[in-house]
Formats: sequence, structure tokens, C-alpha cells
Amino acid sequence: MFKILLLILVFIIFFLFYFYIHIFLENTLLKSYNFYIKNKKSQYLYTSILIVIPIIFLLICFFTNENLYTLFYTIYLTYIGILMYSLIFTFILKIIELKFHFSKFFYKLSIFILPLLISIYGLLNSQINNIENITLEYPYLSSNLKIAHLTDIHLGVIYKKGAINKITDILIENNPDIIVITGDLSDGSLTIQPSWFDSFEKLYYRNISILYITGNHEEIYNKNKILNVIKEVPYITYIGSELKLIKNNFQFIGIDYEDFDVIKKAKELLKNVKKKYFNILLYHIPKIKPKDLNEIGIDLMLSGHTHGGQLFPHQIFVYLLMKCFNGLYKYKDSNYIYVSSGVNTALIPMRILSKSKIVFITVKGK
Repeated sequence: MFKILLLILVFIIFFLFYFYIHIFLENTLLKSYNFYIKNKKSQYLYTSILIVIPIIFLLICFFTNENLYTLFYTIYLTYIGILMYSLIFTFILKIIELKFHFSKFFYKLSIFILPLLISIYGLLNSQINNIENITLEYPYLSSNLKIAHLTDIHLGVIYKKGAINKITDILIENNPDIIVITGDLSDGSLTIQPSWFDSFEKLYYRNISILYITGNHEEIYNKNKILNVIKEVPYITYIGSELKLIKNNFQFIGIDYEDFDVIKKAKELLKNVKKKYFNILLYHIPKIKPKDLNEIGIDLMLSGHTHGGQLFPHQIFVYLLMKCFNGLYKYKDSNYIYVSSGVNTALIPMRILSKSKIVFITVKGK
């Protein structure tokens, strides 16, 4: 009962916040076109209709037509992105206007046209899968391993079977020895289907293993339900909180998102391992530093979660919050953490000042 009341309270607060942002932006935009709404009741009614009707329509599509739901869900979240940038530009203009005066044309440009153009760019940019190749050299290794690192695929309403087909083509072209998925395979917006992973069969016949751990989205949106789907996909091996030895001396340690004390959990998993392996830790959030890896016997950690900030200025806050933000971090050329900006997007299907990535890391002896 308490959780339900809390959810209702959060929804009311969010709705009021969203409502008054609309009012603020509407008034600013309408004034720039010399149009004024004098009757507040009329404006509140108009704004309420503007907000509620799309939500009702989305709910109808959710229960009746999956393709329409996907289309309008994408459009609506894109609209939220445009709204966000309109709000940012409007606040900046309001602050600068304390000292300088802007023409109404400049207002029209800054709070409508520019956010629209930025959002279109963000949409297009999010569809490009950039390839990054990294080589790490270790003198004591007698063999090499090429790892394909996927994270934050976010299968759901926006990204479905087509997204997996696209990823598969890139993987086949680059021919890794093993593939790891470090969380947020699903975003919880729609139940994933085993058939979405059919193209992974091509990798299976090439003897390329796919290892998988969960991220925060699996935990939030019913982890067991998602794992039950993955059990039906013979091409993916779930290794949450266990060890997996892959070829020669390369050992993968999987830790699920729910195990927040990563160092403690890694020590537990490795305490009975006597032989010296090259240890690769898979954990969704980069919440530790490369120096910590040295203390627990991990050579390489692969993470995601940050999306490289995904949308400016979100990068600033993510950078301040995370131990490692994006890219490769090292300690004494022996312990590395690689944080990928992810394959797809979370919620708003845009990327501004960030890139979608599929990363290939080759670990080899000198």
C-alpha cells in the first residue's frame, strides 16, 4: 500500500512539474509571436489536453497495436528531448536578458528552431554504431583474445529484432573470439522475445560464445522474467555472479548489478582459484577505480551504464558521479577499466556530444 501511495505521489509531482514547464515554454514561445492568452483557465485547459491526450493515445496503442505504440512512443520521447532543449535555451536567454535585449526573431530561433535542429541531429547520431578497436599488451600472455564488448542495448519498444540483426552483422564482420554483454540488454519498456535473437545463431555456428550479466534496467523491470527469456536463447550464456573459463588462461567473472559491493563479491568468487588466470570482470556500473582491480587480482574490467552522458549537459553530472566515465582507464599498465558509451540509447532516442559504440578489445602478449 505504501509503495502504491508513493508512486501516486511521485506521479503527481512529476505531472505538476511537467505541466508548469509546458506553461512556461508556451508563454515564452507565444509571446515571441505576439500571441497572448489572457485567460489562465483556458491556458490550463489547453495545456492539460496537450499533455494528457498523447499519453492516453500511447496507452491505447500499447494495448491494441505494437507497431503504432513503437512509432508514437519514439515520437513522444523525441518530443520530450525537444522540450528539454527548449527549456535549457529559454533559461539561458532569460539569464542573459537581464543584461542584454534579444529580438523576438532570436527567441523564435533559440527556443524552437535550434532545439528542433539539435534533436534531429541527436536522432540521426544515435542510429550510427561506431566501432572502436583497442589493443592491450601483457608480456606474460602466451595467447591472444579478441573480445567484443556490448552494453546498454536496451531492447524494448524502440530497439527490437532489427537492432540485434544490425549488431550481428558488425560482429561477424569483425570476427571476435568472444562477446560479452555487460548489462541493460532490455530496458523493460516491452517484453523481449527469444525470436529477436535469431541472428545470433550465425555467431553460434562460428563457435563465438556470448556471455551476459544484468544491469540496473533488468533489476528494475523484473530480472527473473528477462532471465527466463534468455534461458530460451541457446546462443547466450548468463554468468551472473560466477566464473567462466574461456580458452587457455582467460577467465571471466560475472557480477550482476544487484551485488553492489563489487570488490567483496569478486574476492569471494576468486578465493578458491589457485591457478593464475587473466581475469576479466564484467560489471555494469564503473563504480571502482583501476587501482582497486590490482588489489583483487582483476586485470581488466568491462562496464557500461554511463552512455557517455548521452545528452549534453547530462555528461557533466555523470562525469562527476562516476569513478570512471567513458573510455579506457588504467593503473600501472597492468589493470584496466573500459567503460563503453553503449550500443543504444536510454529513454530519449538521441545522442548529443556522445557516440554509440561497439568495442573490440584485443588482449595479447608482447
